[in-house]
Amino acid sequence: MPKEPAEITRNHHIILLIIAFSALMGSLDSTIVNISLPTIASSFGVDISIVSWVVLAYLLVLAGLLLTFGRLGDLMGFRRIFIAGFTIFTAGSLLCGLSTTIWELIAFRALQGIGGNPG
Repeated sequence: MPKEPAEITRNHHIILLIIAFSALMGSLDSTIVNISLPTIASSFGVDISIVSWVVLAYLLVLAGLLLTFGRLGDLMGFRRIFIAGFTIFTAGSLLCGLSTTIWELIAFRALQGIGGNPG
């Protein structure tokens, strides 16, 4: 049974909102941490040169895997890769919030970079 035109339009709007929200979260997450670097450095008791890896880990992994995830999207389907990436990104965000050392935070930010690619 074919879908009604109103239902198709509603589904497209929901999909557009989800994609727009994930793009906003990805770009926001890559920049908003810069404001908190001094607070993160004092919280973990490390130098600002070490805490700068919190941002660098995310951006290096994000940029390094961009083409890989584009190709995976071609091979496996963009929807599947998008959902997997969104799940990894969300899990990485949770783990960043639960990290107890600066090295855990850096590793979990790299995990977020993996998940931030499809978004």
